[in-house]
Amino acid sequence: MTRSLDNAGGAPSPKAPGLLVSLGRTDTALYAPLRDWMAAADMFSNALAVGAQAPEFFLPDENARLVALSDLLGKEPVVLLFVPGGWCSFCMNKVRALSAALRGHAVNLVIITPETGPHPLNMKAHYQLDCVVLADVDYGVGLSFGLIFLLPPGIVAQMKALGLDLAALHGSSKPMLPAPAVYVVAPSGKVVMAEVQLDYMSSADPEKVLQAVMSAS
Repeated sequence: MTRSLDNAGGAPSPKAPGLLVSLGRTDTALYAPLRDWMAAADMFSNALAVGAQAPEFFLPDENARLVALSDLLGKEPVVLLFVPGGWCSFCMNKVRALSAALRGHAVNLVIITPETGPHPLNMKAHYQLDCVVLADVDYGVGLSFGLIFLLPPGIVAQMKALGLDLAALHGSSKPMLPAPAVYVVAPSGKVVMAEVQLDYMSSADPEKVLQAVMSAS
């Protein structure tokens, strides 16, 4: 389920936290309860919408260097892609599709993930991503965009049983995740596209994102 928030209408080690013990059906088994929980939490009602001013932020990138949204914008639009982490293969496919569509255009593609420590760099290296990966320490940016939800203990336990320890990945005692979302921010800081999804398996529309980028340039 997706909604546009327009006011006008070589594998890592299986023992590494963040990699599910088994893929395929076990991988996808996590997404249904996550989707249902996000739907029940009404994630759309609090998310930043088109026309709003994107909140400024300072986050460490994959090399632990602080990056500001205002520096990323400069004279070019920024595409912000909120993902739960490198364990979400569907999310990584979405990143690759958007990266390919935006290549050659004046735009900065930025991943924002709650994973901290070495995990953003590992994500970028493992998936050979050619974009900036920012660690949303303590979920601050996701909260300011209205995308963060607290996971119920049952889902946390289910994910941990499959080898996905969110507390270890996030450096936080309260495991939370961002709803999968794509934002296009114009150089002025104004949000020109806001699309929040309730299913990590959903794909983004690269053409729609590219059109928003072109309109914001």
